[in-house]
Amino acid sequence: MEPKYKYAESIIKPQSIEMCKNTVYIRKDYVETFRVDEQGNKTPYWTYQEAVLTQEEFNSYVNFVMSKNAINGMNDSGNISHLVAGQENGDNNQLIIMEAIADLYDAIAFIM
Repeated sequence: MEPKYKYAESIIKPQSIEMCKNTVYIRKDYVETFRVDEQGNKTPYWTYQEAVLTQEEFNSYVNFVMSKNAINGMNDSGNISHLVAGQENGDNNQLIIMEAIADLYDAIAFIM
């Protein structure tokens, strides 16, 4: 189930997903342009594609996208291991910083 997008425009950049009581708006492909009126004032306009869905259609679409991403990402073990390695580096850096702070406290306590 793919949403049917139509072109829309606004003078304010709208949110990518906007949930109202019974309607969900999905927007993408934002482009900012400027228009000049007779007095020479530049006004920004946002053009974008917008799909209007009911809550049920939106829920179905979300489930479709999640399933599609799960299938496409099934063989992402390389990406997962890269993320884990990055987390380990972050943890090591945090430990080094904490040890340096402890050393500073010790130095200040010694001086006092």
